[in-house]
Amino acid sequence: MSRGRATFEAGFAFERDIGYWLISMGFIVFMNVSLPRQPHETKSTEIDILACSGFHIIVVEAKLLHELYGQSKDTEWIFVTSRKSLSKLNPILQNQRHIRRLGMYLGDKGFKDLAKLIPYNYVVVPSNCTVMSDSLYKNVYYKENFLSQMERLKKSEVSSELIELISLLPHKFDNVDEALMEL
Repeated sequence: MSRGRATFEAGFAFERDIGYWLISMGFIVFMNVSLPRQPHETKSTEIDILACSGFHIIVVEAKLLHELYGQSKDTEWIFVTSRKSLSKLNPILQNQRHIRRLGMYLGDKGFKDLAKLIPYNYVVVPSNCTVMSDSLYKNVYYKENFLSQMERLKKSEVSSELIELISLLPHKFDNVDEALMEL
């Protein structure tokens, strides 16, 4: 297996692990939600993890990194993997775009109650990642701290607005059990 493929699979396993934890907490979870591009945009976007509970929408960008450097207002952050250092789009801004795109997609589908729901923007990294950012514990969390944070958001009853939203999402699963089997 090539090194690039192994890195991709490790990143996907990290996302899947977070998704399983959220499902075990009672969240409805969608993995790798691909939203079509808008007419003025050049490409589609993909949300790593979209979790729903009560009136909450949790949008997660999972980053399997060794080091992460950047400030909340910076456009570019430095991502350090096992092999190299890269300057990439600030993952908080990336998720804000995902949330806006989700709102546009749902609006196009006739969903007008997004304001009643509370979207959360999280970037999750492994516990051994060095993070140098003013966003640590605001938007950027180590996996274990993120899961603790989710404990306070989980609810047993899903709002009718959230049920409608979920029915409009582009996904290939009819229920969570099928999603788990596919993962």
